[in-house]
Amino acid sequence: MSARLLRIADRTVFTEESGDGAPVIMVHGLGGTSSCFEPLAAGLSRQYRTIRYDFNGHGRTPLRPPVTIGSLTDELEALVATMADRPVCVIAHSMGTLIALQLAADRPEMIDRMVLISPVRGASPAAGQAMSDRAALARSQGMAAIAESALTSGTSRSARESNPLLTALIRELLLGQDSEAYAQACEARAGARDCDLRGVGAPVLLLSGSEDPLSSAELTARLTREMPQARQVTLARCGHWPLIERAPAVLAAVSAFLQSDALPGQADDRAAHQHDRPVPPGYE
Repeated sequence: MSARLLRIADRTVFTEESGDGAPVIMVHGLGGTSSCFEPLAAGLSRQYRTIRYDFNGHGRTPLRPPVTIGSLTDELEALVATMADRPVCVIAHSMGTLIALQLAADRPEMIDRMVLISPVRGASPAAGQAMSDRAALARSQGMAAIAESALTSGTSRSARESNPLLTALIRELLLGQDSEAYAQACEARAGARDCDLRGVGAPVLLLSGSEDPLSSAELTARLTREMPQARQVTLARCGHWPLIERAPAVLAAVSAFLQSDALPGQADDRAAHQHDRPVPPGYE
């Protein structure tokens, strides 16, 4: 595995690369880093070339204002152009799904297929205000205020009980972020709008947790219907962090999707349908 600060276009981005084969690029969400994909990358790198990175201002990538969904999409596009000589599979989590979808809408020829984990949509006025308030909180009180409020609000109870390190990892991810960079990413999320997905013809797998407060089964189903080759899988006993709450199930679903013809359909291992809930603080 190689880990480095890579110069792409007019910016510097921290990247981690391992394995050989078809390229798979991983995009984390708000408050995350490339480390969120550690279990998935370890499994996929046996067959694929996995490339994960910290987006602008997060993790080990230095902040380069401004941070918008457009600028983050440009960053991903530059990374794909630099690191791959063919269309790529993009695997994205939460806010990262907005970046992946925007690239797929703008540059469909770059995308071989996509996996959207805990996908989200453009912010409603109320959600946008909540994100703006979160940006203000990060600037005024620092990341400790964000982390403490997010430790249990986005994970399932069963995951927390079976894995005591889960909340510790999420806390560490958030406390390690630069508060100004996090605030700017919150403002980018607040200003996000839905892109036109009618031109997204690549196969898409959408994964969400049955107890996810941000990416409900209903929201994911609506998004699935907007793309002709999309299928939905809902993971039982799982919140907004499937990558670490149910890492083996995510690896199994993603591996099967990458090796399949990726025809549309649905799979469901949930105990019951969940309804949309208010946005909790800390991440998205």
